[in-house]
Amino acid sequence: MDTLPESMCFPKPPFRLELSGGSAPSREVVSAYLNQIQVWRKKVLEFLKASTDTTGRELPGLSERAKRALECFLSTSWDQGMNDFAVQCPYNIAPFPIAALEQAQQGSSDLATQVLRWRAAVIDCLSDIWDVIGEPLLDLNECCALGLFLNPADTARLCSFCLAEIAADKANLNDHACPLIGHVRAKWPPSPFKNLNTEASPEENRTSRSWWRFWRK
Repeated sequence: MDTLPESMCFPKPPFRLELSGGSAPSREVVSAYLNQIQVWRKKVLEFLKASTDTTGRELPGLSERAKRALECFLSTSWDQGMNDFAVQCPYNIAPFPIAALEQAQQGSSDLATQVLRWRAAVIDCLSDIWDVIGEPLLDLNECCALGLFLNPADTARLCSFCLAEIAADKANLNDHACPLIGHVRAKWPPSPFKNLNTEASPEENRTSRSWWRFWRK
């Protein structure tokens, strides 16, 4: 199995995020979209807490640690260890912005942007965290499995971060002026990219890994 029911895939926004000065979607459209995300998050968390796979089939790569990782990303607050990791890592990750969903009736595009920023940062993390020397915190198959939940059911010709539909010749993030790229890259080191796990000393490496706790004690 390499697909999920559409209800468990992150909803595609029915509007395009614009840079400052662009037209904003209506309050009703944004409110309905945030409610969709609320339903999606609830379904995914229920799936992760279930003792059996509710899809009836096995999802390759969805290991126990991958499930704990997704649960962690969807959490609305983190323990000190996870907060420490988030501060020192190059990914601009943060707990799920539940306040945005709680204010869904306001229908502000800023609320939708908060959630889409959260998602974009997680996608950035999953696209890179497996590419290390030694045992990764999550391997490629696990990251791909989580991506199925965090992406819309059909990602063809969508920007991986802002989820806007893009032309084939505009696939590069800079070519279509992705409004989330600044948020995603806010903590990236200067090029060339230096992976913290490979640059750190053995002792620092062990400490860094100990901060990335997807499990619950």
